Amino acid sequence: MNNISFLKLTFKALFPYSNITSYIIFKIIYPFFHYSFYACLAYAVGGLNYINFVLVGNLFFLISHSMITNLISMFRFERVFKTTPYLIGCSYTLFSLLSKRVILSILDSTILFVISLITFNIFFDLHINFCYLPLIFLILICTLFSLTWISLLLGCLAIFFKNVNLYLNLVLSVFQILCGVNFPIQLLPIQIQNISKVIPLTNSLFAFRELLNNSPLNLVITYLAKEFMIGVAYLIFSILFIKLIELLIRKKGILL
Repeated sequence: MNNISFLKLTFKALFPYSNITSYIIFKIIYPFFHYSFYACLAYAVGGLNYINFVLVGNLFFLISHSMITNLISMFRFERVFKTTPYLIGCSYTLFSLLSKRVILSILDSTILFVISLITFNIFFDLHINFCYLPLIFLILICTLFSLTWISLLLGCLAIFFKNVNLYLNLVLSVFQILCGVNFPIQLLPIQIQNISKVIPLTNSLFAFRELLNNSPLNLVITYLAKEFMIGVAYLIFSILFIKLIELLIRKKGILL
């Protein structure tokens, strides 16, 4: 099976978009109403100046929501349909097979990011300077890099939970609260802020907001470097954890 056929089968197995209408609902209409709700809430709480802060936060939150949900759902289906033994028995290593499945989630999140920026420009008067587009997509790449590996790690942990939906909602709540999506993390206790800074998304949000505020580029690059290093750390953790799961399945026959 070539890579294109593998991606097509993965798309049909993991994504709920059976036609173009459902895709428009999931990727255009739902995000629009999501942004509209939080924009109204931000206006009521902090006025016009607060809207852009919240819109950017929710843009990155929806990207993380898409990545994490897709990866956790993938592991949930493996457990529900008891296909874990086939993953172990195939010619690929478990890590390489799972990494291939991540590609579609990355593409899906990238499309959501582009559509959201267009939505901001048309409906919310949040205009992006075209001179910053290369740097914006560099921020997106760093964000998706770090989100990919923590999503894979969280997906692996999901197979230990019988109630996956509860686990998923808990994970997304942690991201929404600790990453500065709707309010600055400076409002959190110092100890919690330290945790926030090592969660993917937080530094990407700092970088994107500083870019929109025309802050010095070296400050933006500093946040991006932190995000990349966090992604590398989660990459290492995910590799080790997947190897551990593979070893447990082979040696003790669990999680089948």
